[in-house]
Amino acid sequence: MEDRKFQFYVVAIPDEFTILVNGGRNYNESIYESNLQYIEEPIKVGDSLSVVIPGTEIFDPKTKSSLGFYDYVKESLEVTKIHWDFFECAKITKTPNGVLGSLSPMFGSSENKLAELKVNNKDLIDTDSFDFSEKISIGDPVRFNY
Repeated sequence: MEDRKFQFYVVAIPDEFTILVNGGRNYNESIYESNLQYIEEPIKVGDSLSVVIPGTEIFDPKTKSSLGFYDYVKESLEVTKIHWDFFECAKITKTPNGVLGSLSPMFGSSENKLAELKVNNKDLIDTDSFDFSEKISIGDPVRFNY
């Protein structure tokens, strides 16, 4: 597996609820100066992102062209605050809406479950290199979920 370069990565972990990622207002301004055409800031509060373990490159079996990478997501987070040279991220969980939400899924959020698919096991992607128990660490790559 080739060593991929990620633009964003974890630079610090202040507590068990927050990580800091390189970027921030300075990054947003440098993008604006080099491309005066963007409509909204590249990094903004509420953006969804993932801390990942770089994975396998996926190829179209017919055209043989690359379709991108299948990365293992350690954690899905949200941008909560933007500083000059970094931004803060946290995991935002949805809770049921009051008493009615906890009594009936009709009035609150519900949890989705995955159902097993009938797939050919010989076609499974090799994930032996992934450490699924690995915790978020400084230097971990981060990608935005667009």
